[in-house]
Amino acid sequence: MSLSKPVHQAGFTLVSAIFILVVLAGLGAAILMVSSNQQLGSALDVQGTRAYQAARAGIEWGVYQVNSVAAYDFGHACPASDTFSMCSNRRSCENAAGTFKPSAPSLASYTVTVTCTTPTPSGGLNGGPQVFVVESIASVGNVGTTSFIERRLRVVF
Repeated sequence: MSLSKPVHQAGFTLVSAIFILVVLAGLGAAILMVSSNQQLGSALDVQGTRAYQAARAGIEWGVYQVNSVAAYDFGHACPASDTFSMCSNRRSCENAAGTFKPSAPSLASYTVTVTCTTPTPSGGLNGGPQVFVVESIASVGNVGTTSFIERRLRVVF
């Protein structure tokens, strides 16, 4: 007959299993967070590219508005009241400011604001050429949210 007490070895495996489960759960959560951030970044890249294209369309629209005078329209006849043999060769910035709405379906949600300024006086500085600055700002979403995207382009000509 033995008088020794039975040895209790239960519990070590349970602690190891819980430790491994906690580590694997933490690793899974970290992978999920990285994947979600990567998906959000990819979506923002696509939106940023679309905003750039909308701003670029706004620049082209603004430059067209500045240049759309009779003198640059090759199919346009000079008005009878023009006293010169050639039409006046002046561009205008007055009709170039405004909001442009791209017609492409993928850009329809963007708001594009186009402004035109003339840093030099009318007719150019000291008889030099007239300088025009056309700026286009394309944006979508609300300011302060993660969905807000804005691109700004400026052309000087």
